[in-house]
Amino acid sequence: MTDLRDQLQQTLGAAYTLERELGGGGMARVFVAEETALGRMVVVKVLPPDLSAELSVERFRREARLAAGLQHPHVVPVLATGGSAGVLYYTMPFVEGESLRVWLERERQLPVLDAVQLAREVAEALAYAHGRGVVHRDVKPENILLSGGHALLTDFGIAKALEHARGETLTATGLSLGTPNYMAPEQAAGERDVDGRADIYALGCVLYEMLAGKPPFNGPTAQSVVAQHLAAPFPQVRHSRPDVPEAIDEVIRRATAKAPADRYPTAAAFAAGLAAPLSEPAGGRASGERTTRTARGRGPMRAAIGVAAVLILGIGGWLRVRGSRLAFDQNLIAIGPFEVLDPQLQLWREGMADVLARNLDGAGALRTVAPTTVLRRWRGPSDLVSAAAISRSTGARYVVLGRLSPSGRDTLRLTAEVADAATNRSVATIELRDAADHVDRLADSASVGVLREFERVRRFSGARLMSIGTRSLPALKAFLTGEQFYRRNEFDSALVEYRRAIEFDSTFALALRRAAWAIEDPGYYGDPLAMAYALRAGRFNRGLSVRDSLLVLADSIYAAEPQYDPAKSRRHIAVLTDAARRYPDDVDVWYALACALIYEGYTASDVAGAYPAFQRVVAIDSEFLPGLSVASFMAIQGDKIDDAIRYARMYAKLRPSSATPRIILNFVDRPSRPSEALALADTVSAQSAVEVLWALGRWIDSTEAGVQVARRILKRPPAANTALWEEARRLAVWELAHRGHMAEAIACAMAA
Repeated sequence: MTDLRDQLQQTLGAAYTLERELGGGGMARVFVAEETALGRMVVVKVLPPDLSAELSVERFRREARLAAGLQHPHVVPVLATGGSAGVLYYTMPFVEGESLRVWLERERQLPVLDAVQLAREVAEALAYAHGRGVVHRDVKPENILLSGGHALLTDFGIAKALEHARGETLTATGLSLGTPNYMAPEQAAGERDVDGRADIYALGCVLYEMLAGKPPFNGPTAQSVVAQHLAAPFPQVRHSRPDVPEAIDEVIRRATAKAPADRYPTAAAFAAGLAAPLSEPAGGRASGERTTRTARGRGPMRAAIGVAAVLILGIGGWLRVRGSRLAFDQNLIAIGPFEVLDPQLQLWREGMADVLARNLDGAGALRTVAPTTVLRRWRGPSDLVSAAAISRSTGARYVVLGRLSPSGRDTLRLTAEVADAATNRSVATIELRDAADHVDRLADSASVGVLREFERVRRFSGARLMSIGTRSLPALKAFLTGEQFYRRNEFDSALVEYRRAIEFDSTFALALRRAAWAIEDPGYYGDPLAMAYALRAGRFNRGLSVRDSLLVLADSIYAAEPQYDPAKSRRHIAVLTDAARRYPDDVDVWYALACALIYEGYTASDVAGAYPAFQRVVAIDSEFLPGLSVASFMAIQGDKIDDAIRYARMYAKLRPSSATPRIILNFVDRPSRPSEALALADTVSAQSAVEVLWALGRWIDSTEAGVQVARRILKRPPAANTALWEEARRLAVWELAHRGHMAEAIACAMAA
């Protein structure tokens, strides 16, 4: 054992420092190590020498690269691979928590709701992998980690490469591609070209064990267990545990059919089968009282930080195919844009959706789809057809449709309809009237009315009325106007409106937070006013929705200690990671997380690590201009030129008047014609100057595009926005120094 560890450390060199060995690695030896450059903990899995000798380094790396391409929130990603003849290894994030096997050994049987939820999450991970041609081949409790209350599937790694190395299944060596207790019949029969339905069978066996407290088949030898998988009828889980609903027993029966053709055709279909509504099992816990798996580990903060690596590194390629879902989340509700019948009420088309979404989010188990997501995806009028489309897109079972119209001289009428996507019909209609200068009361009353309708199905706690954080109608109107400017990347105009909102209500936390971001989006460079706004928002962080409260908290953590500090960074990232887990389709949450990754680190690796999060922002909402803008910059800095061009073109199409994407495209897409870009640089605003210099600042190109733009910017006199122009000049000087023009950089710095 010592020899292999020493040999591995020699192979790893200074990049990693081995700390300890973990048990239960199956076909690999498993070590915990520190990645020296980033100071983070990783898991290093190394193949036994006999297998390494039979497997070419190139094939091993090729198969590991396929695993590394799996970027999903329920998959532990492969970070790196390496080695030489005799020692082959790959690394993965170290996840705080425990495996499903440990939990089963401690408790034997799991609550029905917990078991089904874990199986659904693993099925979603398998559906994603199968869609990219990757079959796991060894789904078992040891390979399912529990962290932050969710399942993470690990060890996709190298099974296919090992199969090619031996030219046969590895059952005889004890290093099988599949574990006997969970092995599909076709795997047990030695078939080489198994597909994703083998993983479905294995997951069905795992779900059976979570519920029954034992594997479906047992025997004195591995061969006897394999023989039962091949020939014996699969047992019914209700024989071991009568309180399991018949519907779940039927799902397991279909997933574990002997013939692959009789199983669910895809893991996505298996997940949909598990998503059917469940009644609480007899003797089970009350609704909403789920086991807190995080508390069984090393504490919620460490678990949140541990799972952050998986979310951050793994989210880049995650594109859920929600449109194909057969079941909806019955606790998720989308608020559609309101139909307004008077041009003077146009602000409330989006504004009412914003207010209701914040009011309803977190009322008991109820969650709302991010308003930005709904508004960008909504197509057509406010009717059941549009509601059904948004339900398919977001997974929300319920959609609120609304209309706001004048009713008399100084009165407004609000009509809200609750549509149920599962039945494709309206289940409730709410009609309200109030004075035209009391739209806030209408929003409150509509929120209460929606909740009363849900009371007929399940009990929710009351909404925090006007959880947007103000009862001042002028402040609310200014804030909502600012939000529209902000989503279009027009920060100067947004800041004017946010400041107006603060003038009307100095305790308006959301307006204070947004003002800080409008001053120095996408984060803080240290502007005192931005810091003051963020800290004041934190002071009045009460009565908000859970989503907004987490965002305000994250900003106040940063502003309270703007200098880089590892402990502060972990807290900051942990809060935003928790928000991203709670709200996986919320563009504002992911944008805040992505920006935090940039400003919490100063190395090229830190910046590169943020790129997948920005990709997620664009995937959620391709018309959210702040995210689209920064995604293009990040792509340039990561030398992902095709992505940079695509994002810049999308930005230019949405905002043709902006000079930023045109400058980038002239340098990146047409590098032989920089004259147009430089002419534009002579006219750009302070905000555009900062954006362009930030985008080109770390791009290593032969034309020194960043230097050319920097020289143009430094020749221009500062404009009205002094803080932004100071930042632009600082970036310009940095660019000169970064590319070796030290004398020029010093002279410009002295002149400033």
